[in-house]
Amino acid sequence: MQRLRFDLVTLRLFVAVYEERSLSKAAEREFIAPSALSKRITDMEQMLNRELFIRNHRGIEPTPLAEQMMPYVRNVMRDLAQMSEMAHGDEHGISGYVRIITTMAATCQYLPRELALFLQRYPGIRVDLQEDVSQIVADAVHEGTADLGIMFAGANTAGLQMFPYHMDVLTALVPNDHPLASCAALKLGQLLDYEIVGPRKGSTLESLILQAARELGRDIKPRMRISAFDTLCQMVHEDLGVAVVPRHYLNQINRAIAVTPVPLDETWAARQLYVCVKDLERLPVAARMLLTFLQEQRFAGVE
Repeated sequence: MQRLRFDLVTLRLFVAVYEERSLSKAAEREFIAPSALSKRITDMEQMLNRELFIRNHRGIEPTPLAEQMMPYVRNVMRDLAQMSEMAHGDEHGISGYVRIITTMAATCQYLPRELALFLQRYPGIRVDLQEDVSQIVADAVHEGTADLGIMFAGANTAGLQMFPYHMDVLTALVPNDHPLASCAALKLGQLLDYEIVGPRKGSTLESLILQAARELGRDIKPRMRISAFDTLCQMVHEDLGVAVVPRHYLNQINRAIAVTPVPLDETWAARQLYVCVKDLERLPVAARMLLTFLQEQRFAGVE
């Protein structure tokens, strides 16, 4: 069997071409001439005696071999980055690099404070934080582009290890002078009698509300959809509709916003957040330390 010798530059370029689906975009991203990048990929293909990319009028598409190789290449690049961080870190402390992808519910509630505490304890660790919907979170962890994901159940998590995080309790949000503002608790059906300001399209929260409405035989056509909870609260303040938001987030909103939270009397209003990883045993040290810290915060914090 021929011994394969891939240098790190070629592997990095392979990842860039795979992700960009374009030689020119990959070359621009990696600050290399397109012709030089193309030669690197061609040399790699000749060494394998197999095609890695198919060139067509739309750009390029990875072959099944490239798809199979990508997780291994990403693991190599991740491990080398981790080793470099460790070697250049503070000799008296712990260093490393953690890639996290999370739903908005975690980003706007628990995670900022907990990351601040973690980084105070371990100043040599750096964090790359991205936000997306739960299924994208699960996909990123499964594909190896993130070390940790924070998400809700319901996404396809086959092959992932799940660890309970905080509970996310939902509440209704109405203007202060709204007819529902004086209620002790509300059912979703009562909210649906009014205009709805909905969450981000495709989000877990939107799916949850739509499913609950279908079970009531109701159809929701939001007056508007808002990605950011602070903007959503502002729209409720302006009397553009009522909404469903995470209760914990309300601790952070501007007190000048004239809105009233009303508890939701629904079983689905309490949701479990999870931290997910692909393989705990292969998790980089810094990422494992963060996972342990988040688990500690789950038991130490107030939901």
